[in-house]
Amino acid sequence: MDSVKNWTKEEFKAYMLIHASEADHTVTEAELELLEEKFDSRILKKMSRELKADNDYQRLQKIMSYIEINDCKQEELDALLSEIKEMYISDGNFDVMEQTTFRFLQKALKV
Repeated sequence: MDSVKNWTKEEFKAYMLIHASEADHTVTEAELELLEEKFDSRILKKMSRELKADNDYQRLQKIMSYIEINDCKQEELDALLSEIKEMYISDGNFDVMEQTTFRFLQKALKV
């Protein structure tokens, strides 16, 4: 979990939104466009590589570690949840996998 110590807020946000875009195992064109609008290509590449190298357990551990290390406030996490939901509905299809992942993140992102 050492890598999260060096993450910027933008990198954490990118990690979370890329993770969200992959919840249903398909990244749609609309989701990809939203990611490209929000983040610099360098950040997207870096965080995509890191996310792909992690299994689900490692992803959750990194998320929780970042929140703890950076003493994230609930308001910040709620704003992030809103952006995650925006990612899920960007393609017009908020499917069961995305809904399940979103509910899990809502619980996990409570401080």
